[in-house]
Amino acid sequence: METKGIRQRSVGLDRQKYVNVHDESLRSEKLHHSQNARCWCTILASAIATPLLLIAVYYNLLADENSLPVEFSLPDPPHLNGPLKPNNHLLKAEWLFEGEIIGPESIAFDHDHLYTGTSDGKIVDIYNGEMKTLATLGKHPCDGDEATCGRPLGLRFDAHGYLIACDTELGFFKINPLTGDVELLLPSSVIVGGRPLTFLDDLDIDSDGYIYFTDASQYRFRDYVLDLLDGRGTGRLLRYDPLRNSTKILLENLHFANGVQLAQSQDFVLVTECARARVIKYRLKGIGAGSAEVFAENLPCLPDNIRRSSSGGYWVACNSVRHDGTFSLYDFLARRPWMRWLASKVPAGLLFATFSPSTLLLELDDRGKIVRALMDLAGEKVRWSSEVQENAGTLYIGSYLEPYIARIQLDQLNWNTD
Repeated sequence: METKGIRQRSVGLDRQKYVNVHDESLRSEKLHHSQNARCWCTILASAIATPLLLIAVYYNLLADENSLPVEFSLPDPPHLNGPLKPNNHLLKAEWLFEGEIIGPESIAFDHDHLYTGTSDGKIVDIYNGEMKTLATLGKHPCDGDEATCGRPLGLRFDAHGYLIACDTELGFFKINPLTGDVELLLPSSVIVGGRPLTFLDDLDIDSDGYIYFTDASQYRFRDYVLDLLDGRGTGRLLRYDPLRNSTKILLENLHFANGVQLAQSQDFVLVTECARARVIKYRLKGIGAGSAEVFAENLPCLPDNIRRSSSGGYWVACNSVRHDGTFSLYDFLARRPWMRWLASKVPAGLLFATFSPSTLLLELDDRGKIVRALMDLAGEKVRWSSEVQENAGTLYIGSYLEPYIARIQLDQLNWNTD
């Protein structure tokens, strides 16, 4: 009996020893996992911190100062109230020639004919619901390279009935709308002010035949996002005299010089400064001739082309809506040049995807005050607008990217309740 008791106690002691050893093993294993987790966290933190540190060192110490973006700031985005009260007017737009036309940046009318350019270097004539190619500006068949195919942007008619096309890659062309004959007026390779015409964008023509145009940036059209990231003002407003074949710089240091529009009186010209969300007025005649001032500032978007409205004001097409009720990536990055520098290293396609397709069409009065707005804040129906052309009570909306022309009847809109 006694021996049995001893054996039972001995067994009990052995079981307890086993439990103690097992617990110790678990603690050891947990400690091992914990150490592994800390190790991996350290590795991950180092993997993140090291490139950031190298970026900071490179940015602050090693990079060429002239290649770095510059800091800038914009006024606080405006409120969407008054004439900017949110609406869905642009959801009523219809698409013309969807899928048959790509990148119709600018629109010009001659009676019932609508003319526009396409991303493959063509000028097309739309009449009675049918579209035909009027002219080709570059090498065809197009191989997809804008440098050879051409890329027409701004379009205008001159006083003699010729269509003048601003091709961002090739230069200015004079086109006979009856025959389609093409004449090169001003090649983009011409050196003006020490540099070629790198990014021809938009134009207007006065009654004397002078062509006012923008050289938007030191970057080419395909790299326009880099201009927005850079922050420097490298855009220009110029005037070309076809009779003397001479070009004069009127304004320099513009921040993405975009649309151009002469006043009805032709005593001043307006140019949209896309990267600063404003419109600049340059005086051509009278008191202050040769001087510039802000015509409209702190717009709720980044403006593209500008055209006259039937009320005596101006239509401005723009994207990347910015207002106090939403986050504006562009405003956020303005004061963070190192982020813009880092973003410039991202492939253009991925970078472009971060921009909002929201669209806003503004009507300014003759003093630059916003009087009307048409919106598609979600970019559901009208996206990446580049120009608004008013014709017989209808707005025709171009796009540098989309495969259609949008159209909307002004009398369909209820400005009080929509």
